[in-house]
Amino acid sequence: MVVRTLGSGRGVTGLYIGPRNARRYFSRRIRHIELLLGHLHIYCDLPDAFWQGEPQICDPRLADWLFSRIFHGKAGRSPAPVALIRQGHHGFRVLPFTIPAASANAMTHIGPPHRLEDGQRFENALLNLPRSFVPNALRAGVARRAGI
Repeated sequence: MVVRTLGSGRGVTGLYIGPRNARRYFSRRIRHIELLLGHLHIYCDLPDAFWQGEPQICDPRLADWLFSRIFHGKAGRSPAPVALIRQGHHGFRVLPFTIPAASANAMTHIGPPHRLEDGQRFENALLNLPRSFVPNALRAGVARRAGI
């Protein structure tokens, strides 16, 4: 699951889980969870407020780890996404999470859809699209078949 860091005005204080993630991934019967922070293993209590609209995990050890590992010691940053990966029944591995760029797969195009003109072949239309929309391998294959 992807959660976000939680901070006060002065720094990071923990993780904001969110109500949906709390219901889906946490059992109401457990009172604490184990967080695996690299080589560190810490146990954090789940307060009653966790189930009453404030699904957050706050712990000074977790806050220090997030500050050094996620924010690299820079204070005053906006909330960052963090991955929690289930490890056992009550454990989660905490990992940095990076959001992929919009065109990381070279197939994403932001803007109006491209339409074929009357009589235009699909291969020629592919060659006329912006480079960010068509992968280089596909563009090269189409150009070879079209004899360009």
